[in-house]
Amino acid sequence: MPLTADGWPSMAFSACSSEGDGVSQTAAVLNPRRYYSPAELSHFILWLLPAILMAVLLCRPFGLNDLGWQLVLGEQMIAARTPFITERIAALHLGEQLVPNAWLAQVSYAAVHKFGGWKALRLLDALLWLAGIYAASACARRNQNRPMATLFAIVIAFIVALPSASIRPQSFASLGFGLFLCLLKEGERSWWATLLTLPLLLLWQNLHPSAPVAFAVAAPLAGARWVQCIWGEARPPARQSIIALFAALVIFATPAAWGIVEFARHNAEASLQQGATEWYPLTHSVNHKFVLVVILSAAITGLVLIRYRADMTLVETLPFLVTLAMSFFAARFILFYAISLVPILSRTALGDMRRTSRSWWAWSSRCIIASVMVAEAVLIPLIAEPGLPLSVLVRLNSRVPAGIVVTDPELGGVVAIAGSLRWRITYDGRYYLYSSQEYAVLQRMRSGTMSITAIEKKFTPVAFALSQSTSAPLIAELLRRPGRWKLEYANSSAAFFSRTEP
Repeated sequence: MPLTADGWPSMAFSACSSEGDGVSQTAAVLNPRRYYSPAELSHFILWLLPAILMAVLLCRPFGLNDLGWQLVLGEQMIAARTPFITERIAALHLGEQLVPNAWLAQVSYAAVHKFGGWKALRLLDALLWLAGIYAASACARRNQNRPMATLFAIVIAFIVALPSASIRPQSFASLGFGLFLCLLKEGERSWWATLLTLPLLLLWQNLHPSAPVAFAVAAPLAGARWVQCIWGEARPPARQSIIALFAALVIFATPAAWGIVEFARHNAEASLQQGATEWYPLTHSVNHKFVLVVILSAAITGLVLIRYRADMTLVETLPFLVTLAMSFFAARFILFYAISLVPILSRTALGDMRRTSRSWWAWSSRCIIASVMVAEAVLIPLIAEPGLPLSVLVRLNSRVPAGIVVTDPELGGVVAIAGSLRWRITYDGRYYLYSSQEYAVLQRMRSGTMSITAIEKKFTPVAFALSQSTSAPLIAELLRRPGRWKLEYANSSAAFFSRTEP
């Protein structure tokens, strides 16, 4: 059955006209290549692609190690109606003033979770993450309507970025960067796009403080345009300079103001010290799994740049080069690098030009795909990451008294959200919150060099939530004291002990 330009089966065989080459209309109908051409097939796949990619994202493991404390902080901000809150879950820092960091994303996640539950939160995050890639392809499709080229670009970017996909505020940064690339390109010829960049960057920086990535892209572009201007090859780049200035100033446009810079510096240092692999260089042994896909994608993109160098512009090539260099310094920038590939790879002359259509079928197809994506979010079950199940901790919360729970950082988030502020945790994934001396105590507890008696004296805990991989000596010591500590739950990843005596 033939397909229309929107990927829908055509029911009107007689409406097909001959190509003017002497072939009869009947012969044209019988020719499958007329209807199942690469352009039509690639457009049909492109039409289905959002639902396919959404299903892949929804099938990723769902964890609360970092998301748990993000939700708790968001709930507190909603209750206080301000981003300025004090610490209420970390036992070592109770009452301290917290630096608002990704505060708007935390509030958004907490609100969605409160009214829609875990599946609604998962759907929101997946849509944000995926929308960044699609936003970067929007401008490219204005120049050429080649569905195969767009399909190629989106799939490559998705494969490169997929290892960095997890439910966290960085998903807002994905959408922010994709939209920024669009406005940066439109800003080459339009003042309205330049002015829209300011609210976009302001929102981005408060959702996730990674808007400096925009400055790292916009500043070299403005500098290159000024060099062209000095050489007499272009006019003064007023719009590019304004965007670069916006990107620089908006870094401080958060409730933390100038303190956000010191916060970011301390967070990077603490993350490196505590082994957060996303902060390690791409060449580090723990990130070797990302090296091959980054190098291959960079090689493909380089070949495209060479092949279509006459059509490429600085506004397309500079983001690719800058984010590629940033990815080698820290693997956490691979998401931005993947998005920067889309405008370049969409330039390839793959497939035939697509026929444009403004029929109601086009809008119907979009509505159908949106409905399918929502249905996927409802029907695809939550797949838990290894660790302590939230359901187990919620059940234990009714039995274990309020107090301090000694936690490994990777389990602090799930204990915090299950405890509903009845439990105070010792450590969580906020590496910036804890000092090197506090982490030294953690290492002593994990290794078994700090006795159970000393731990009890320091924290007076009511429970332990420990990782099997990092705290095996401490778990073994607790198991040797069944009269004092009871093993409530254990799996291959974690163990939870409660106190058996007052």
